[in-house]
Amino acid sequence: MKFKFLKTLFTCVILLVASSSHAGLIKTDYLNSGDGLLISDSAQGLNWLSLTLTDGMTYNEATTSFSDFRIATQTEVENMFFTLFPSLDGTFSRGVNNPSYQSSDPTIMIQGIEFGELFGLTLDIPSWGRTRGNYISDNGEYLSVNSILVSDVTSNDSRRLFLNYAGSCNNILAQNCAWNGHSEFGVFMVENTTQAPEPSTLAIFALGMIGLASRRFKKQS
Repeated sequence: MKFKFLKTLFTCVILLVASSSHAGLIKTDYLNSGDGLLISDSAQGLNWLSLTLTDGMTYNEATTSFSDFRIATQTEVENMFFTLFPSLDGTFSRGVNNPSYQSSDPTIMIQGIEFGELFGLTLDIPSWGRTRGNYISDNGEYLSVNSILVSDVTSNDSRRLFLNYAGSCNNILAQNCAWNGHSEFGVFMVENTTQAPEPSTLAIFALGMIGLASRRFKKQS
């Protein structure tokens, strides 16, 4: 009986740690019930705004319109990107500007669909399926993620992804720019929430619980 209890407790802890370390992004409500305009990122302790809310806005317009949010950092965007595109972790070089990826790999297509469904399409041509968002690099540059879901009428790419893409917006006035002068980009805006416990913290907590349970059983025996 004692062994069964400890085994059950240990199994639950392992599942809890595993689920925390693979936490994903979940669409939630922002303005109205069922609108799906907020994306919960439990792994980073963030809420992301849908790009459809900031589509066509400059950086200044986005921060003024959503004062409770801030522009996402490069590290936050990279972590989000590799959560949604895990098969590209290692293919893209983190922190490097202008890396791109082209493929008709069905796995990438599925991951791209999830990206578009979460953050929304920022170009009103459904057949292109573009999701584009701007953010600020760790050293202050103005960058973007660009995802083309289906075939592009100009380049015939089946899947085209850009991470940390640096545009031609003048750095001095970049905060007043819409990306490259185009209106089909949104701005990645986030707010901090309660940070999810790290797997290592959960593991320490779990070991402590198991230790206390063991001591209790020893006293009873």
